[in-house]
Amino acid sequence: MIPRIVIRAEEVQALEGCSASTAYERIRLAKAALDKKPYQKLTIAEFCNYYGYDLELVTDCLTNLQKAS
Repeated sequence: MIPRIVIRAEEVQALEGCSASTAYERIRLAKAALDKKPYQKLTIAEFCNYYGYDLELVTDCLTNLQKAS
């Protein structure tokens, strides 16, 4: 399986325990701060860097989420 690099709102929800609207807002804020266009995606690394999360920990959590579903 090829690992993904783009983070989705559903994953932000699972990681942070927030609502869907909050997850979308956090992605939107990070994209705006990084001067991304609306059609550009936010990578997991960019999300982690912007919010100060450890990339390895987040990717491990996302891998476990993917295995559980």
